[in-house]
Amino acid sequence: MSIHEPTIIDGMNKAAAQAALEIAGGIQTEVNSIETAAGLETDGTLASFSGTNYLDLITSLRAAIIEADSKIKSESIKYSIALGD
Repeated sequence: MSIHEPTIIDGMNKAAAQAALEIAGGIQTEVNSIETAAGLETDGTLASFSGTNYLDLITSLRAAIIEADSKIKSESIKYSIALGD
């Protein structure tokens, strides 16, 4: 047998590589679904906010949540003051 002859191990390596590629493809599909559900582009970047009151300049989901929380708290305080609480 020469060093260049295909062997049973070569076939097994090809099968293992193909299985790994299929698994990786499934994982990437799942990651893309999660990114889409979170409002991200398929490359993981945040889709720009547009036409919002407070979020147009935000560049991360964390920053968006913090900004929204801050504005809600601010409005809550204004409402409480207006009611005389």
